[in-house]
Amino acid sequence: RAKQQDSLLKNLKSNDRVVTSSGIVGIVISVKDKSVTLRSADSKLEVLKSAVTEITEKSGAGEAANP
Repeated sequence: RAKQQDSLLKNLKSNDRVVTSSGIVGIVISVKDKSVTLRSADSKLEVLKSAVTEITEKSGAGEAANP
């Protein structure tokens, strides 16, 4: 499980849609060493990378399905 989480965090990129451990759903704006900046609704949030639990949509994946 720890290896899976580590791999997930290494693959974070801008425009990925993610879910945090507190249930916040957002789109990654930027990735720093220990934190990630997210856009959720009209808010911009900075959260620890370790709070990201899931990538629900990789960047670029949604555009191809919806022309």
